[in-house]
Amino acid sequence: MQAPALPHTRTYATPPCQVVRGADDGVLRAFYNVCSHHAMHVASGAGTCQQLTCGYHGWQYRTDGALRKVTELAGIKGFQPKV
Repeated sequence: MQAPALPHTRTYATPPCQVVRGADDGVLRAFYNVCSHHAMHVASGAGTCQQLTCGYHGWQYRTDGALRKVTELAGIKGFQPKV
């Protein structure tokens, strides 16, 4: 796992996890492979990416795990994503 932003997903136990090397800093990180909004997987298999995207509503996460973009929530009063 040498290249930055190279997600690698495996299910060894529940919940499933993913390992990603940061696109900006090259740091290797492991996360639960679930979107914080709808608990859908944000990665599958292995490959190269600059962000991780939930297939349900399209929420996007940076490779350091931070929420990058929130979609389909316009008009929700008081919602303040930490983007």
